[in-house]
Amino acid sequence: TSTFPSKLPFDNETNGFFSKTAIIDSNIKEGTLIVACDPGHKNIVTTSRAMYKRDTESLVFKKGYSLSLGQYYNDIGHKNYLKKNEKRKRENSNIEKIELEWSKHSLKVNNVSKYLVCLKVQLEKWSEYSEFYRSKKMTRLSFTNHIKKQKLIQEVERQICPNKDTIVANGSANFAKSRPGLSATPVAKIMKKISESKRVALTPEQYTTCRCSMCKHTVDKMKDLYGNSNVL
Repeated sequence: TSTFPSKLPFDNETNGFFSKTAIIDSNIKEGTLIVACDPGHKNIVTTSRAMYKRDTESLVFKKGYSLSLGQYYNDIGHKNYLKKNEKRKRENSNIEKIELEWSKHSLKVNNVSKYLVCLKVQLEKWSEYSEFYRSKKMTRLSFTNHIKKQKLIQEVERQICPNKDTIVANGSANFAKSRPGLSATPVAKIMKKISESKRVALTPEQYTTCRCSMCKHTVDKMKDLYGNSNVL
């Protein structure tokens, strides 16, 4: 399945990524389950469901499945892994010293000379650092967590898409990737898994706050970044 959203109607398709244009131009069967998915950092997925009607004004979305980021990391065993890893670090103070030294010599530099200097510092303690993280106990625990992750993603897919012909409208928002205090979110992995057997429409989230979900009224004017009013 291609990761690039198709702009063509998905009438004869059963899976894959599609654009907003595709879902507008497609002939959706009456009674098809539509799942609206809002991805985020606090909650990985928050969904609502509705059975499709040709009279779209009468569509009624009801609360669906939700999964928080904390629950996700807890279920895959990541928190337990970190807890045991921190305990081992306290028993081996050298590892903490190595990580502190590496943080001062990050390889994320633009200068080649600086990169080589930092690389040399990291390679000096690489064997000790590698031995710590590649112990049989931690490797076994990491592999167990990987299996748990795969099973959880399958369960999330089952919860979001109970029907074979389900259409998922996923908000394609851009998330900050390097903001301090934010953990990585597995939204892309979950959607990729769902797209292998379901139709996923990536819907841009621009201007979604301009329309009331209850009365459907759309705001006629907005202010741009410079404070100027623009007609939409």
